[in-house]
Amino acid sequence: MQAILYDPPPIPPDTDVDRALVDVILKLNNKAPDERFPDAATALVALCEATNRRLPPETIEIRESYLQAARFVGRQRELSQLTAAVDTLADQADKGSPGSPWLVGGESGVGKSRLLDELRIRAMVKGAAVLWGEAVAEGALPYHMWRVPLRRLILSTDLSQTEAGILKTLLPDMFGDDVIAPEGASTTSFWTQSAGCSSARHVPSC
Repeated sequence: MQAILYDPPPIPPDTDVDRALVDVILKLNNKAPDERFPDAATALVALCEATNRRLPPETIEIRESYLQAARFVGRQRELSQLTAAVDTLADQADKGSPGSPWLVGGESGVGKSRLLDELRIRAMVKGAAVLWGEAVAEGALPYHMWRVPLRRLILSTDLSQTEAGILKTLLPDMFGDDVIAPEGASTTSFWTQSAGCSSARHVPSC
């Protein structure tokens, strides 16, 4: 048991594997986490150097593989419709296109979340900013489903003092004491007074 936990894996003395590759394998299997490669990218570079190979180019398929958990099966017609909508949004982003709303409905367990997750992956691969909100039936704060997406937008958007002040009434922990809400600002006036959501003008989002 001690050997399994602490000793390095044995290397056959008559192995014809290049020493540089052996070192990479040993580092990958090091029992001490701090002695392993810090991330997959560093390990890949070391592996390519040890085998005298060039780093593979990062294609869309490779980027997509980082995000996917399992192969998507079924719902191809629905996925094609939604993917086309994302493509249209990406193509027209520079023209200020507002996009289009889509409603995905169905009974519990039919695959709505899996379908949207697959769409999210494809949109992210195309460079879109994907924002995700979730509503609850009861006990939620006002604008509950918008609070998480707004946090992402606030971090990536240049807000005016007025916009920041109005958003502070909704997400006070996102702003410092120097941000002051305009007189009369409240969550009930949020949508009519704030351009916070639409200020992410040059990033296609869905």
